Amino acid sequence: MAVADAHHRAAQAGAGDAPVLRVDGLRTVFHTDEGAVEAVRGASFEVARGATLGIVGESGCGKSVAARSILQLVQRPGRIEGGRILLDGPGGPVDLASFDPYGPEIRAVRGNDVAMIFQEPMASLSPVHTIGHQIVEAIRVHRDVSPREAHARAVHLLERVRMPDPERRMRAYTFELSGGMRQRAMIAMALACDPRVLIADEPTTALDVTTQATILELLRELQAENDMALILITHDLGVVAEMADEVAVMYLGRVVESGPVEALFDAPHHPYTQGLLASVPRIDPERHHPRRPIPGSVPRAATRVVGCAFVDRCAHAIPGRCDTERPEPHAVAADHAVACHLHDGEAADASPPDVLRDGSMGRGGPGATASEPAALAERSAPGDGSPVVLEARDVDVHYPVFGGWLRRQVATVRAVEGVSLRLRAGETVGLVGESGSGKTSFAHTLVRLHPPTRGTVTLHRDGAPPLDVAHADRSAVRELHRSVRMVFQDPYGSLDPRLPVREVIGEPIDLLTDLSRKERDERVEALLETVGLSPDLATRYVHAFSGGQRQRIGIARALATEPTVVVADEPVSALDVSVQAQVLDLLERLVAERGLTMLFVSHDLSVVSSSCDRVVVLYAGEIVEEADSVQLYRAPKHPYTEALLAAVPSPSPATARHAAAPLRGGVPDPADRPPGCAFAPRCRYATDVCRAERPTLRDVRGSSVACHHADELSLRGA
Repeated sequence: MAVADAHHRAAQAGAGDAPVLRVDGLRTVFHTDEGAVEAVRGASFEVARGATLGIVGESGCGKSVAARSILQLVQRPGRIEGGRILLDGPGGPVDLASFDPYGPEIRAVRGNDVAMIFQEPMASLSPVHTIGHQIVEAIRVHRDVSPREAHARAVHLLERVRMPDPERRMRAYTFELSGGMRQRAMIAMALACDPRVLIADEPTTALDVTTQATILELLRELQAENDMALILITHDLGVVAEMADEVAVMYLGRVVESGPVEALFDAPHHPYTQGLLASVPRIDPERHHPRRPIPGSVPRAATRVVGCAFVDRCAHAIPGRCDTERPEPHAVAADHAVACHLHDGEAADASPPDVLRDGSMGRGGPGATASEPAALAERSAPGDGSPVVLEARDVDVHYPVFGGWLRRQVATVRAVEGVSLRLRAGETVGLVGESGSGKTSFAHTLVRLHPPTRGTVTLHRDGAPPLDVAHADRSAVRELHRSVRMVFQDPYGSLDPRLPVREVIGEPIDLLTDLSRKERDERVEALLETVGLSPDLATRYVHAFSGGQRQRIGIARALATEPTVVVADEPVSALDVSVQAQVLDLLERLVAERGLTMLFVSHDLSVVSSSCDRVVVLYAGEIVEEADSVQLYRAPKHPYTEALLAAVPSPSPATARHAAAPLRGGVPDPADRPPGCAFAPRCRYATDVCRAERPTLRDVRGSSVACHHADELSLRGA
């Protein structure tokens, strides 16, 4: 953390330096059969050497296209049609926008002076070449070195990004690495030639919060070592608060607000910036601060805008002006500018009105629905007297590993080990842990996507005998799938793209109920309205919807059979914060209105904090802590829970700068579990007994904890 603080002070001290990269009035247009699509509409921003610029906004705001435009990586039919991209050089600034996208000048810049880390390393790294081959190639493109020297440099780069066993990883292929390791390999490749500017496009979006914290710390350290400018593109304002010195907020291709990170977070002026901040998930188990998502969605890039692009989603739009006159940036403080008619002229010197400070968006937006989260906050959590609906006892989930010429079993992956869990009627339970903790394997077992290796899963039904999920026959499985439904992490991958939405939602109704065709169509239309979509959309196909809309369709499909239990597996991890807030509010409302029982699977404790009555923490396939939500967040009893809480990015620059050091290492290989406590190799409190003896769950001041030292430790809560 000393490195991060030192870098931040250095960046602040050098804030007045000449920018190493300046983008001025950038316009990037895609010429399609339907006409010109202006993805970037005159965006301007700059970054100084050693400083970090955070570019934020929802999907569709033009962030990634602007970043790719800097390196002329915009694919056809897109091209830069206006503006300048000035990179500081020995002989003065050079305009990258003037270079031929396929010419030697821009190729000499890519990876050498300006490098880029892409959002999805699996798609950006070659699957047919080893990691070492790709890094060596990146070095030799720009440096006149021998293969041996390039190999040594590549190993050194992997060591710098803290890749475990770098010499062996040089021979590994992309699919052999975890998500965090792939991102480290991508960073090593980007740093191959010591660039002056590093562009990181959503570098942690698909990662666990613990892995994210490690990658962010790594970027800070490497930036400080190389005095490198960093452009960080993200929709996560917690990451921006932790990393950035300056912030540019983009909406539909334009920068609508920009300024120092502290000023922008402490006094956001544009209604869109305020809406993003109000949508950020915060650790709030007592539900005192309900989320206020931004209503609606970003207009399509092909939309022709006359006035302010945000006018249809803004509660404070000025009729006759915001819809007819495009706002230009105005200074509201030193280095702080906003493009909003609320701050034109004399208002430019004023603080944001109180009506904006509370984060409410009004007019059909979060401000209008503030009473809804408040009502949810007041609902009482189901007590121990509520009936148990779904129960798992001592569940193991093992997968055999086969190898050799005879395909014999050579190992066993122990994904879940002895997990017991009860879900009570009307209760929402959070199941949290990193990737590899066994969360999804356990969730799939509950809905019998695969049976448990050992243990029992029982569905309790009103007026009917309990249903043994593991040994149910065909008719009983039909009843299980009608009563227990699942919302998947990837709505696009779990919804059939060949069917219209009416058939996608109606399919489980046809298979699992006796409704007529007319009754089915009526229920589908009602479900679309329930999840906030128009029934008129029933004839469209999945590809025509945004990510948030697809997730709503997935939720409607899960509700199609009127289940009693919903298992939601990472339902918002791939969504923007504003869309994430909308979906979370929808799930909370459905639980309250329909009396659903929900198991909410997530790696992020901030996401589940305001939604769950109880939280279960899973590590290496075992429950390490289980407690009432408020108690777990206030006073965690297991060091792993403390580490998960510390890894959640804080949407406050002052708090984020003093965050705890990230958790080192990763979840152990489920085929090679260490003796004793599985968390001991990563635990700062571990002793010899932790490494030798496996702890069991026991009650510690009202929490169930599997830790030898839980009675002695005083851990930091939220």
